[in-house]
Amino acid sequence: MKRRRIVPPDQEDYTADDYTQLLRVREAQALGAFSLLREKAGTLKGCGIETRDADGMPDVWLTLEGYRRYLFLKSQTARYYFETHGAEAKTAFRLKDLRGKPLFDARGMLTQEGDAVYNHVQRGLPTWWRHPDGRVGGNMRPPPELLPPAPKAPAPAPAPASPSMEDDEAQKKVQALKATGYVEISGEEEHFLLNAAKRSEAELEQESSLQIVRSKHFVFYLMAPSDPIFALVARYRSGNTSANLQGTPAMK
Repeated sequence: MKRRRIVPPDQEDYTADDYTQLLRVREAQALGAFSLLREKAGTLKGCGIETRDADGMPDVWLTLEGYRRYLFLKSQTARYYFETHGAEAKTAFRLKDLRGKPLFDARGMLTQEGDAVYNHVQRGLPTWWRHPDGRVGGNMRPPPELLPPAPKAPAPAPAPASPSMEDDEAQKKVQALKATGYVEISGEEEHFLLNAAKRSEAELEQESSLQIVRSKHFVFYLMAPSDPIFALVARYRSGNTSANLQGTPAMK
C-alpha cells in the first residue's frame, strides 16, 4: 500500500477506506489502466512503480497518482460510451445506477458506483443504468422487471344503441308530422317555450301545436310554424332569449 503511495510512508495503521482504495487501484490495473494511460497520455511517468513479483521477475504497480490519471481518462471514455448507448450529452453526467446512485460526481468523474457499472461494461457483463427521465439503458435489453409497465389498453367504446321497434315507430311519426308542415325544434328551444309561456309540457301540448314524440332512446319536439307561439322559437333563434311575452300572441 505504501509502495503504491496510497498512504504516507510513515503511516502504520490502515483504515477501511485505505483498503477500499487499494482494491480499486488493483482492479484498475487488472482492467488495463496502463494501456489506457499509454493510449491517451502517451506516457506512464509518475503512474507506476517498478517492483518484482513473487518469482523475482520485474513488474510494475499502478500508483495512486496513476490511478487518478487513469480515472480521469476512464471517466471521459465512459461518458462517450454512455452517449453512444442512449444518453444525451447534456444529461450523461446525471445517469444513475439501479439503486439511484449517481455514476458521475460534480466534476464529471466516475463515482465508485459509476466505476463499478463501467467495469461491468468493460468485462462484458450484463449491465444497466437509469436515465434522468426514468428510462433504463444498458449494454443489452433490460429484463421485463426493469421496463415500465405497458400502458393499459383503452376501454372499448360502448356499442351504439341498436334501434328498437319503438325507435322505428317514433321516426315514422316524426316523418309523418314533417310531411304535414311541422318542423323540429331543439330541447333547449322547447325549454325556452315552457319558461316563456309559464306552462308545463302537458299544458303546452294542449294549448299549442307542440308535439312531443318519445321512443326508447330519443325524444323529438315538433311545432307548426303557423302556430302564433312559434314566434317565440324564431325569437330564440335570433338570439333574443328574453322570456318577456310582449309582442307575442297570447296563449289560448
